Amino acid sequence: MVQSNKRFLLPAAVLTALAIVVLALVAPTAALAEDKKAAKKLTGEMKKALGAGAVDIACEKARALGEVGGSNDTKTLLGLAFADPFPGDPKKTNQFVDAVRDALTALDDAKSNKILVGFLKKKGKPELKSMIIDILSGRTDDDSRLALEETLEDKDPSVVGLAAAALGARGSKDSVKALIAALKRLERAKGTPWFKVRTALTDITGHDMDTATDWENFWQPREETFDPATDRGDSEGVGGTVVREAPKLFGSEIISKRVVIILDTSGSMHIKDPFSGNEEATTPEGGGTTARPTPKATPQPPAGGGNAKGPCPDCSQTHAGVGLPADRQRIERAKKELTKVVNALPGDVLFNLLVYSTDVKSWQEKKLVQATPANKKSAIGFVQSLRAEGVTRSGDSLKRAFDFSEADTIYLLSDGTPTTKDGKPVPATDPDPKNESLEKIYEEVKQLNRLRKVVINTLAFQGAYKPFMTRLAQDSGGKYADIP
Repeated sequence: MVQSNKRFLLPAAVLTALAIVVLALVAPTAALAEDKKAAKKLTGEMKKALGAGAVDIACEKARALGEVGGSNDTKTLLGLAFADPFPGDPKKTNQFVDAVRDALTALDDAKSNKILVGFLKKKGKPELKSMIIDILSGRTDDDSRLALEETLEDKDPSVVGLAAAALGARGSKDSVKALIAALKRLERAKGTPWFKVRTALTDITGHDMDTATDWENFWQPREETFDPATDRGDSEGVGGTVVREAPKLFGSEIISKRVVIILDTSGSMHIKDPFSGNEEATTPEGGGTTARPTPKATPQPPAGGGNAKGPCPDCSQTHAGVGLPADRQRIERAKKELTKVVNALPGDVLFNLLVYSTDVKSWQEKKLVQATPANKKSAIGFVQSLRAEGVTRSGDSLKRAFDFSEADTIYLLSDGTPTTKDGKPVPATDPDPKNESLEKIYEEVKQLNRLRKVVINTLAFQGAYKPFMTRLAQDSGGKYADIP
């Protein structure tokens, strides 16, 4: 039998097709191996930069890790986000945490997303959950949405509020039912989480209703057919009786149920302000009656509000406001307004009062307390005892306010520029992070507030440094207002 020496040859087209299939199978594996190798290198370089204090390099490596990393790197970055790698330098710490957040946002593969969702469902630090909520708010997958909806039942009120805001930002009608259920659970207390849940419902639907029952009646017949693109209402925000009945601090509504009010009591608070045009006729110092004076400019004290030893030396004369009654002193106006606000606080509000000049003093040292009649009486006694003296240590007062972990809203009232302890105006910037500067105050507050999301509202008497007050409010999502 003759054997053939001919070999079986596949057509060229078939060989080409097989080669393509093999490459398709091998290439992702090779690329994945290269990414893992690159991620390992970047992680080492990032940690080395952190050890050397090289924030720019550390940020660069963190963001690069977000582009090539995977689920293991997600865990690494979550750990580094809370390690405070630059103690004593809040600006560098904030820079790095921003970079970590960017990296975690970029790591949006299914496994990484599952890790974030898993951390959100576990018992853990509110700070960690806050960062994860922030990241998931920008994603559109159902797993992220469902995790945020489950977080509406978290035991930490600040976490609940953040989850509600994230769902509102996502704008999915699929979350409406869960938000209504949360509104019903929170309705009795009607605190900040309740308000944020209600705001989220308005953000999604464009409608606003007072109660969970109203929302249920509205949503049940529309759940299947509602289209946010065509069926939205025209409500621009949450209204309702709660907002209209809220206590007002120089016109600014206090909606929060966990609030700290900070008052500047530096020497310049002795100054008398001219009438804004809305006040009634008053009795001037010395007796007699007079019509309301025509508003006029009042001479201002030296920058910073007085000196380190006491009130403005001539606040009672040059800076007093000639012919104006005693109750036009800023300190007296503030005391009167705070007394009114404290009296008007609902009984379920938790609150505290801080005052500052050269030093910071708090009415309650350890925690916020409920607005009971006895506590209101005590708070009003504290307010009535206040005197205007010293310099303006605004940064110290803000840091002290963050010691009260229950607080979700701060109101800061001031009439001056932040000063050093010896009464000199705090400079805008300083190259040495150990020295005081307005920029350092901004960064310290940002670091304290990064994960708590406390809203800071600022109110300024004449003479306050408006850029400082405005920046504090804007950075926290709060509002700035002039005190007339």
